[in-house]
Amino acid sequence: MTVHETFSERLRGLQSKCRPGHFSFLFALVEEFAEIGKLFPQLETQLLPHSVLHYVQTQIAINAAINGSQQRLLLEDIGFSQPEDKEEGKRWTVGRGLGTSQARYRYLTLTTNVLVVLVCAGVLKRAPVAQAWKSLARATLDVPALGLLARGIDIAAMCQAQAQENFADAFRPFGFEVIDLTLPEHVLIQAGGELVSGVNAGFTGAGLQNCRANLELILSFLLRTEGSNWSLGPFRAIAPEISLTAIVSELVSHRLKRLSATSSPLREATERRQLLWMEGMNSFYVLRPGIFRRDQFLAILPLCAYLSRTLNSDDLNAWQADPLHFLKQHIVDIPHSVAVDNLRLRLERVRSLQIDLEAQGLAVKFANHATAEGLALVACRTVGLPNDASFFLTPIFEPLIEKLNIWG
Repeated sequence: MTVHETFSERLRGLQSKCRPGHFSFLFALVEEFAEIGKLFPQLETQLLPHSVLHYVQTQIAINAAINGSQQRLLLEDIGFSQPEDKEEGKRWTVGRGLGTSQARYRYLTLTTNVLVVLVCAGVLKRAPVAQAWKSLARATLDVPALGLLARGIDIAAMCQAQAQENFADAFRPFGFEVIDLTLPEHVLIQAGGELVSGVNAGFTGAGLQNCRANLELILSFLLRTEGSNWSLGPFRAIAPEISLTAIVSELVSHRLKRLSATSSPLREATERRQLLWMEGMNSFYVLRPGIFRRDQFLAILPLCAYLSRTLNSDDLNAWQADPLHFLKQHIVDIPHSVAVDNLRLRLERVRSLQIDLEAQGLAVKFANHATAEGLALVACRTVGLPNDASFFLTPIFEPLIEKLNIWG
């Protein structure tokens, strides 16, 4: 079995375990996620785009399990006595040390976030993999100091490539116009790229302000439930007067047919490497309106986070099984979705970072003395965990940092 086959098999196995559970169970999933990340340096360069996407998809599954556990109050209780098993005892000690269910929840989600960024930073130092940049930029919005891991990467080139990414160009040659309702995610990644640029420019320049403007644009697009009527046609840019709710309300009134990986034009786009395909992440539908059906549209439906108030394992599985059915059931949830909650938190972080000299100073100190301990401390402070929680994070980050040669 090749390294890539082992890598893929282990990720599939880990995804199959993702379900709500107590802290120790979830911590074991996160530890296994970190171990699998150590395989990236052994993967061939041409396999990196798909491998990064698979790794990120697994993070989504783990985080959905963590969300479900928090919602079911499974992180409240870790037991009164330390288990005899060494590994279980270690996890129990961490859970007890964190003190509250909210701290345990933040610790777990923070850890998966940082692990993905470390992997993506390591990949980007080898090759300009678009999926790795997207994941790094998105995660920087949650922990801005993580943008400093992009040092040594051509940030401007990655931002420019992301801005030029256009599904319309991939599908127009096949006679399809595109209704891309994942556009808020594209703008979100552009905002993350602006933040990475701003952080690496020493918190000067227009990066932070541009990031904030993009986040506000997406938030308005999601919160607004009314606005100018949207007529069926290509959707390529978010405008101030329209809303996602209005667009999907009109879209679902038409007949849509889901495409499979072997259907045209997805097959051709994948073969030309214009589309990175991953099973379970397919929300592509064909729409041919009118009596004569002369016009063809390819609709890409919104991601689960933009439709769900909870984004737990049940929601994720339901969206993956039938994105259109899930969309129809959750149109009213768009203004109250997890994506909206996250946008508000990210906006607040960017606003604070613009004026918080202490946070800027800590990030600069971390950049000048890059260590696993420093990374853990900065990350903990960003999400509101006590400084002592960094002692639990360092042993997870340090081996991966060394394996990926992040500081090198």
